[in-house]
Amino acid sequence: MKFIFLILALLFFSCKEQCENGMSASATIVYSGMLAADGCEWVVRIDSISYHPEALDSIYMKDSLRLKICYEETNDRFSCGLIPGGIPVIRLIDIKK
Repeated sequence: MKFIFLILALLFFSCKEQCENGMSASATIVYSGMLAADGCEWVVRIDSISYHPEALDSIYMKDSLRLKICYEETNDRFSCGLIPGGIPVIRLIDIKK
């Protein structure tokens, strides 16, 4: 019984939390460099994975800015840098500092 409880607790705390219309996560905004210089411009890093935001308000374009976001994944990929196939694109629903 304790083993089952432990497994359920681990699953609960390891999963991304749901927000109203998407997933919730702690994220870091990172400037990865200019597209012309093989960078990916502004990316949202969640759990060491970089995502390209469909739209990012300029007030959040600060390197290493930590935020709490609500987002949804899209089926799109953003071609940049030397990354084969590009990076996944996310739609930001809500951002909190």
